[in-house]
Amino acid sequence: TLPRIARGRSNSFRFASCLCRDTHRMARPRRVQSSTRHHLASKRCGAHTRVPEATFSCGGSQSWLEAHVVGHCVVSRHGDTHVEYELLVKLGQRSWRTRCRFSKFARFHEKLKRESGVRLPYLPTRCWWLLQNPLTEWFCDCRERQLEHYLRALLQLQFHLGEGKETLYSFLDVKPQLRSKNIYFPLPTLPEDNWV
Repeated sequence: TLPRIARGRSNSFRFASCLCRDTHRMARPRRVQSSTRHHLASKRCGAHTRVPEATFSCGGSQSWLEAHVVGHCVVSRHGDTHVEYELLVKLGQRSWRTRCRFSKFARFHEKLKRESGVRLPYLPTRCWWLLQNPLTEWFCDCRERQLEHYLRALLQLQFHLGEGKETLYSFLDVKPQLRSKNIYFPLPTLPEDNWV
């Protein structure tokens, strides 16, 4: 059985509910170091890395496209301190890692809504940033799980995205030469209640 992943019924209470469900922590892999303020980033990255709890994939005879949120790291750059989430992307036998801030997720989500014209899964809310420190351990850990759930639902929608597929591939840093391969698209899925 797949481990439980935070699915907040209400965006405002996802963070608290996810803390109570965090019972499936596993061994932690090595982290990618931050480019600046190495002593701060490497310490925090090592404390928040985990093996993906489930494989969210779209499999075909030649290639599979998978994406996981495998960790997060606090980075300070030019006086700006923020959190970057690390993504592990796999396509067939190839794999690579990329990192992005939550703001990049938000821009990607809005662009995908315009291009695809389909109902997308909810992206975690930003309103709690006004009430909580987004750099705290529990906040980052919970948001990491929410983003992984978001990617899981999104990968199941590839069949419906139309022109938005290129936006998805760009977000996941899929190289143009790899996009021409036989990437399998799943059968259509019914939208869930927490999709927009």
